[in-house]
Amino acid sequence: MPDLEKEYRDLATADRHIREGEERETHQVDLISELQRAGRSTDDAERLLAALRETLDGWKQHRSQIAQLIDQEESRREDRPAEG
Repeated sequence: MPDLEKEYRDLATADRHIREGEERETHQVDLISELQRAGRSTDDAERLLAALRETLDGWKQHRSQIAQLIDQEESRREDRPAEG
């Protein structure tokens, strides 16, 4: 049986990682624009952006798994007959 308190903590951590990842992604897009305006190469910055987006996608998938586990456990607990 999953520990719901732990799962909720994990969900909050995942939310924080996603939020911070999205901030990094925005910063990287802005940096690429600055490099382009300056006529500089964006190859490395674009590779980093692709890696950031891949990581962010993984975090979102992980968050979805945690949320699904919480939903399943809460439903299971609601379906259980009352004890006592």
